[in-house]
Amino acid sequence: MEAELTKQIAGRDPNELLAAARECGAMFWSQVCICVMVGEALFYEVYDTCEERGMVRFNNKRLLKVCQECYGKLDEWIAKNEAKCLILDYGIQAHKRLEKQLTDLYITFKIYLERKGQDDTEFKAHLLVALTIMHYSVDLYDEFFSLYRVQYGIDMSKDYQPARVKAAADSFNRFAENIIKPTKNNLEPTKNYASVCAFNAFVDRLLDDKMIDEAGLEVLKLNHQDVYLEQIERENMRLDRLKEKYKVVSK
Repeated sequence: MEAELTKQIAGRDPNELLAAARECGAMFWSQVCICVMVGEALFYEVYDTCEERGMVRFNNKRLLKVCQECYGKLDEWIAKNEAKCLILDYGIQAHKRLEKQLTDLYITFKIYLERKGQDDTEFKAHLLVALTIMHYSVDLYDEFFSLYRVQYGIDMSKDYQPARVKAAADSFNRFAENIIKPTKNNLEPTKNYASVCAFNAFVDRLLDDKMIDEAGLEVLKLNHQDVYLEQIERENMRLDRLKEKYKVVSK
C-alpha cells in the first residue's frame, strides 16, 4: 500500500495533495456516504416488510443476505471512525431532508405500476425506490472518486472501499427482478418520465449546498461539536459537476 501511494504521489506537490485528501474526506462523508446510508435505510424498510410477509426464504434469503453482509461491513467500518456519532446523526438529518424527494419518487413508481396493471403496487414502488438509490449510491461513489483521479492522478477511493456497496445493489437488483418481473410484464419504470424527473430532484437535493449545511449545522448543535465545522464546508465546482453527471435527459 505504501509503495503504491509513493508511486502515485511522486513528483506532486505534497501540500496540494494533502489539501485534496482533506477536501475529499469532507465531501465524501457529507454526500457520498449519506446516499449510501439512505440506500441502506431504504433496503431495511423493504427487508422488514419481506420478513412480515414470510418472503425471506429460499433464493430470496440468499440474495437479501448478500445485501445484509455488505451493509454490515459498512456499519462496522463507520463504527470504527472516531466521528461515528456525527456521521450517523448526519445521515439521519440528511435523510429527513430528502423525504419529500423520496416520497415523490415512490409516487411516480406507484402510479406507473398501476397504469401497467400491476398488483401490490405499494410494496413494489418502495422496492423500486430502494433499488434506485442503492444503485445510484454506487454510481455516485465511482464518479466522485473519478473526479479526483482526473484532477490529481491519485485513486483516493482505497480508504473508502466499504462504502462501495455494489454487491448489495446487484444482489438486490436480482431480488427485485424476481418480484417485479420487468421483462415478462414489459416494464421499464426507471425510464418513466415522471420518475426521471423525481430522481433528478432527489439528486439536486442530495447535492444541494443549503441542505448539506443545514443538516451539518443541526448535527453540530445536537452533539455540541464545533471542531467539525470545516467538514460541512462545500466547494461548488465538484458539486455542480456531480449534478450534471447524474441529470437524466429524456428524449
